[in-house]
Amino acid sequence: MAYMNERLAEQLTKPSPETGRSVDGYIVIAPLSQQSKDVIYVLQDAIQKQFPNNRFWFPRGDQLHITFAHIITPNVDYPESQRAMWERIRSQALAALEQCVPNPLAIDVTFDTIEAFPNAIGCIGRDDGTYEALRKNFVNRFALPDASRRPPNIIHTTIARFYDEMALDEIQACISGLNPTFVEVTKELQVIHETGLYVHEHDVLERFPAPASN
Repeated sequence: MAYMNERLAEQLTKPSPETGRSVDGYIVIAPLSQQSKDVIYVLQDAIQKQFPNNRFWFPRGDQLHITFAHIITPNVDYPESQRAMWERIRSQALAALEQCVPNPLAIDVTFDTIEAFPNAIGCIGRDDGTYEALRKNFVNRFALPDASRRPPNIIHTTIARFYDEMALDEIQACISGLNPTFVEVTKELQVIHETGLYVHEHDVLERFPAPASN
C-alpha cells in the first residue's frame, strides 16, 4: 500500500482546457435519470467545497451520461471529416444498434464507487454483465473505424474534469470519504452528435429502443 501511495503521489492530473471546444463526434450514450443527477450534484458540491478555487469543470444536466461506445471520436484525426464519415457509415451503425438493443431495455446499474483518474473523476457502476454483452454485440455487428476509441470496459459517469494540474493523491484523499450509493436503470441508448467536447453540447439523433409512436 505504501508503494501504491508513493506512485499516486507522483502523478498529476491532466487539465482539460479545451472542454466545450467545437467538435464533431458521434457517440452512443445512456442518459441519466434526474434522481441520479441529483445524487451526483451533491458529490460535486462536496468536491467543490474542498477545492474552492474553480479548479474543476462539473458536467451538469444532460452533460452527465454513461458512455456506451464511440462511433466517431470527436478529437482524433480521420482520413475524412467526421461529418462525411458519419453520412457514409450512419445506416450500418444504426442498423447494428437496432439489432442488438432489446425492447424494452432495462439495465440496473449500482453506482457505489468514486475514483480519481489523471483526466477526470468518475462514479463507477456495476451491473449483471449486460453492458459488456451489448457492447460486444454492437462491435461484432458494426466495424468501428480504426481511429475510433474502443468501447470502455467499465460502466462509469464522469462527474468532474480538471482545469489545471493538481496532485492526484490530493484528489484521491478528497474523495475518499464520499460514498455514492444510487441505482441507475438504463432504459434507453442515444446516438448523439457531440458538438462541444466532452459532451458539453450535443444533439440527440436517434434513440434505442425507438420510442413508441402514438
